[in-house]
Amino acid sequence: MFHDLVTNWALVIPASAWLLAQLIKTLVALVQGKGFDFSNMVGSGGMPSAHSAVVTSLATAVAITQGLGSVAFAIAAILAFILQNLIPRP
Repeated sequence: MFHDLVTNWALVIPASAWLLAQLIKTLVALVQGKGFDFSNMVGSGGMPSAHSAVVTSLATAVAITQGLGSVAFAIAAILAFILQNLIPRP
């Protein structure tokens, strides 16, 4: 069961993208002199957008593993499109 989770690329890649976006957001805050704030690691908001990273990497992982003609890719792509349009832009 654990092996299935860690080898499911449509799960591992978006989770990794989320973690990387949160790490970058935290490092940017440190470089800007705002100090370390744990909420940057787990909270939403700011750039880079963890939401965007997750849905984009999910759609990409599904496209690679299932193909562009799959129903799974269509669902992931529509989800990404909807979510990208719901996120307010500055």
